[in-house]
Amino acid sequence: MKKVDKDWEKFLEKAKRAFATQRGAQSKVAQKLGLDRQDLNKILRNKRTPGAGLAMRLSSEIDTLNNAQAHYSSKKEDWGTPSWLFDALHKVFKFTVDAAASEHNAKCVKYFDKITDGLTQSWADQRVWLNPPYGQKPPLWCAKALLESRENGALVVMLLAARLSTGWYHDYVLAEGNCVIPLRGRLTFVGARNCAPFSSVIVVMPPSGQPIPQLVGLGTKIENARLKI
Repeated sequence: MKKVDKDWEKFLEKAKRAFATQRGAQSKVAQKLGLDRQDLNKILRNKRTPGAGLAMRLSSEIDTLNNAQAHYSSKKEDWGTPSWLFDALHKVFKFTVDAAASEHNAKCVKYFDKITDGLTQSWADQRVWLNPPYGQKPPLWCAKALLESRENGALVVMLLAARLSTGWYHDYVLAEGNCVIPLRGRLTFVGARNCAPFSSVIVVMPPSGQPIPQLVGLGTKIENARLKI
């Protein structure tokens, strides 16, 4: 019994840290759980013991918060692409360069890392795979991808967080000629313990915005690859 109590106390400390680092998270979690914020505070202060079902749901919400913090933290931006997803796309597009990689997670023999900086390189006539860093620069990467596909003949395929509420997403990702494929569920990136706290999309930017035959049935191929893992 004491071990259970100690585990619960450790969890409460973990929950308090998660809420302390993310403004407004406590209110949102309370709402999701169907609790008043005061009731949630009682649980966090160990003055109310939740039932097993509520405790599991609270634990799941805390894991989501912690994973979200990890994904958006500037300390780690290079979340690796799941192999099943890249392999499914590589079979279709035969990528020649990974435009935003590091030595430990590069998907192609040729790649650009932080030192060589894919944002400053030419992607002309390349078949580019791009999983941009999850920091403050996705708009720059999307703008670069669109420029290279429209003016330099690059085929660019991106893995991107769905950011429908942002202007840059509409300007660059949803630009005419692009193909955007929403991914079912949420991805678990290489290096993450839990699934991402956001939905993801595959964005295909064809050279000069021209349609390409490989897009036919691409969503089905991705889903089939996911089901095989």
